[in-house]
Amino acid sequence: MSQQITLKPKFFISLHLKLLVSFTILFSCYFIGTFLWFYDFVANAVQRELEIDMVSALNGAATGIEVEEFAALAQEGSLKPAAYRNDPRYQRHLAWLKVVERMEPRIRIETFVRDGKSSKLVYIGSSTLSATKAPTPAFFEPVNEAKAQRLAQGLLGPTLFLTPFTDAEGTWVSSVTPLRNKQQQVIGGIKMDFRAGRLLDLQAMIRNQVAFTFILIYFSLLGVAYIISRTITDPLIALTAIVNQVNNLTNGLIFQGGQPNSDLESIDLAKFDHFTKYPFNDEVTTLGLAVRQMLLQIKLRVQDIVERERAEKQYMALVENIAESTRLYKESLQKLFHQD
Repeated sequence: MSQQITLKPKFFISLHLKLLVSFTILFSCYFIGTFLWFYDFVANAVQRELEIDMVSALNGAATGIEVEEFAALAQEGSLKPAAYRNDPRYQRHLAWLKVVERMEPRIRIETFVRDGKSSKLVYIGSSTLSATKAPTPAFFEPVNEAKAQRLAQGLLGPTLFLTPFTDAEGTWVSSVTPLRNKQQQVIGGIKMDFRAGRLLDLQAMIRNQVAFTFILIYFSLLGVAYIISRTITDPLIALTAIVNQVNNLTNGLIFQGGQPNSDLESIDLAKFDHFTKYPFNDEVTTLGLAVRQMLLQIKLRVQDIVERERAEKQYMALVENIAESTRLYKESLQKLFHQD
């Protein structure tokens, strides 16, 4: 006697959903990681190019400064700073900073020294200043404390400050290097601000283009994953529906009350044509075709049994007709003999 297996009720999650969610998680992790790596790689390449430009421009500007003249100007200027506005040395210094600025329009330059009296950092020249007008910042004007910390760090050696900062003139990154005399003593420093707008624009452009490309590829692959998951699950859904249909026919009984279950004829084997549409067979299509062949054999056997039952009924009906005819014939003979 067969036993019926009853599955415990569980929350149903389709295989299609499992595959799609798995692919989504996998693609998301892969593409987010790849996007971050690629963006970081390109952004760093752009930043390295900017660093090279900054160092090159800063070294070029430092090379053109007459260090001994700059040291003398700073030393004498500490005594009477107001008198050096028209000093030829000061004018030549500002003129050189202007030349550097014209050569590289993306920069602005400031030079500074440490005041021997107060030990504070003070400005000497700036490419934004004019030798014929009142300069701002003024010659020997103290550097504010926030900027002085960065400039003091630059006196120790060439230093890049790549965190962008913004003022009324735009967004900048900075580089600072010390100025040394022939004895390699630090006598001041030079600071160069480099416009960071181009860097930020390039980073934004790279981020947008890379993000668009990866989003396009990401959703394209999700579409492929969806098609693949449907390709796998659709045959299984069709197979499950047909098997459930067979199982629901009088609880899976092929025979009903000793007679073949006529409901088996309602099973549409054409649904299995879905498994023949693929150019290649796999385990799912093989299973589907095997179930189709099994159901076909069952239907053929049932049809054979039905035909035999029908033939047997016709034979029994014929035997009964013959027996009835024989009985009637005998009764007719008996009546005939009694009359005689």
